[in-house]
Amino acid sequence: LVTFWLRKSLSKQQHRSSRNDDEIVRWSASLETNSVGGWNGSLDGLTVLYDAPWPINIVLDGEASRAYNGILRWLLRIKRCKASLDRTHLQVKRTMRRVEREKKERILHRDGTSLSVRLHRCCIVLSELLHFVNNVHAYMMDCAVRAEWSTFSREVEETAATSVETGPKTVASETRAPPPPSMSLDEVRRKHLQLLWSIEEQCLLHERSSVARKQVVKMFQFAHRACRATQEYMHAATEIVQFSTEQDVRGRGRTERPMQSLEEIVGNFQRTIRFLIVLMKSTMRNSHGGGASMFVTSILTTVDFSDFYGRKRN
Repeated sequence: LVTFWLRKSLSKQQHRSSRNDDEIVRWSASLETNSVGGWNGSLDGLTVLYDAPWPINIVLDGEASRAYNGILRWLLRIKRCKASLDRTHLQVKRTMRRVEREKKERILHRDGTSLSVRLHRCCIVLSELLHFVNNVHAYMMDCAVRAEWSTFSREVEETAATSVETGPKTVASETRAPPPPSMSLDEVRRKHLQLLWSIEEQCLLHERSSVARKQVVKMFQFAHRACRATQEYMHAATEIVQFSTEQDVRGRGRTERPMQSLEEIVGNFQRTIRFLIVLMKSTMRNSHGGGASMFVTSILTTVDFSDFYGRKRN
């Protein structure tokens, strides 16, 4: 079933490229349903395979396929978290406008806060989570994947261009140094694997980056939990009720539990991100360059540029 939808999606893109039916049938996909991690790790069992023809299969071998699938699953996890936050944030904004339009801001909760104030709090929490996830997403897509692939493609094209230089022989051309030899298939395979290893390191998929990766995954879990708590609160707080007085006091658990859960998520998120920042600063001091160091520098610059999380608090 996964292979069917993959090939159907590729077929829709046929008119945009030179892809033919023979190339589409080379693609296949599978999804292991017994993958650990629950709903948050439901994509960890996804595997996409491409039956490459000779001699491409020498470059796209089993080792490259394993690396590609690991990077794909990691990027899909990030994109899923970002999409969930974006969708929930938009729903909160729409609910806030509807509450203002229907004059429901007078509805109070047990602690005296109005519905508009609670929705605004949900919006702030989601924005804080979005700030982290958006920066991680931007780095992974722009720096870790797109920039590395552009560098690899440029090196291969420049090597191919210099190897096919031809022209009539002249005295000047005979005395000029010969062009460098063309890149062999083994050299292409080696550079391709180096590309994948570099992307893996920048995506924190290397074993030595496992501690930092676990903290980032915890951030994603907090984001999904915050989305569920926000949606649960919006559903309970905006349902149609019979008003017994001018102000409807809603304090019977259905609206209080989601907000309490949301505040717990905020506390856990801030503690985790402070630990991650301390870990990343330690990595920078002990690092000698490399992909993980580039990720650390980028995240420290964008996520904590004002030292909001890093500074000590009473």
